[in-house]
Amino acid sequence: MRRASRVCAGAGAAAVLLLTASSARSDDPVTSAVRFNREIVRIFDRKCVSCHSPAGIAMSLATYRDVRPWARAIREEIVEQRMPPTSAVRGFARLKDDIALTPRELSTILTWVDGGVPRGDESDLPAAHSTPAAAEPDVRLALPPQQIPGDGQDLVRQLTVATALAEGRWLRQVRIRPGNSRLLRAAFVSILREGQPPVWAGSWTPWQTDVSPAPPGAWLLRRGSRLSIELHYRGQDAATVDSSEIGLFFAPEGEWRDLTSIVLTPATPNGHREHHASPVRAETTLEHDSVVWGGRIEVAADGSSVEVAARRPDGSIDVLLWVPKLNAVWPAPFIFMDPVALPAGTVISATNAGGTAAVRPRIILTLHPAS
Repeated sequence: MRRASRVCAGAGAAAVLLLTASSARSDDPVTSAVRFNREIVRIFDRKCVSCHSPAGIAMSLATYRDVRPWARAIREEIVEQRMPPTSAVRGFARLKDDIALTPRELSTILTWVDGGVPRGDESDLPAAHSTPAAAEPDVRLALPPQQIPGDGQDLVRQLTVATALAEGRWLRQVRIRPGNSRLLRAAFVSILREGQPPVWAGSWTPWQTDVSPAPPGAWLLRRGSRLSIELHYRGQDAATVDSSEIGLFFAPEGEWRDLTSIVLTPATPNGHREHHASPVRAETTLEHDSVVWGGRIEVAADGSSVEVAARRPDGSIDVLLWVPKLNAVWPAPFIFMDPVALPAGTVISATNAGGTAAVRPRIILTLHPAS
């Protein structure tokens, strides 16, 4: 499956927990027609290996030999829905790079594990595929080396980087390249604008690496613009250094519409800090016809839920995003497969349930004018 640190599907969670899970035994009877070399390897390749690879942030799930000792742990992780780490529910706006297991994929993996984890024929393995060479950015920005202590604790670093642009440019994509793929589990880039909230403009997770908005959306980078960089690191047992890089891709000549961000922070009445069983919400009204590209949720604690909805002037309501259980360890962006067009007067609301006022999430949506 695509990268993760516990197991299966996506970017993982604490490997130490996996060590306590029982592995498949060599004498398990084979009662399943599902084979690793035929069905399972293809699911893992789509959903797990971006994290679970020899050079990744978690133990490798790339081969049968890699996977077999973790088979029972994989079962536990996916049944308990700890993996994959992205937790937006399907059935609302479609999301890019969705690594959640489909019901069919989940059933196939469970059938394989419960059926004795059979390997299958070597001839059933998929052909090796090569990764296309990445395009060269217009500007490379080397980030200051980050000293990661060996205390095993996850940590977040905040940096500010100058673009040193001599003139304004339209930015089409921000690419983050980790210096150490065993350390970095997520990164977010925002544009700092005088007198305005930061504008979220790019992100990286092991399973979502090159993200750009659909035309005509772009970000206006003014002369001398600065970027805010947020780096999320996985704790290590030994002190390590990460030297990551930011690449900027500028737009060609054309008509572009400036992407901006709106920030919603559900609030409790009078700023009370006690636990609130009832949901709290925040909302804003769009002044212009707009197109929403995607969003991210800044999470300080696990467990609560967030729903983002749009109530149009005609009274119809679209739920754009529903995350029933926030995961602070594996933050991820939510990029819409089809940008969502909303008319002026639409009320966008964010509802948070199950948290406390002191740790409310911030919901950041990035959008541009429709015309």
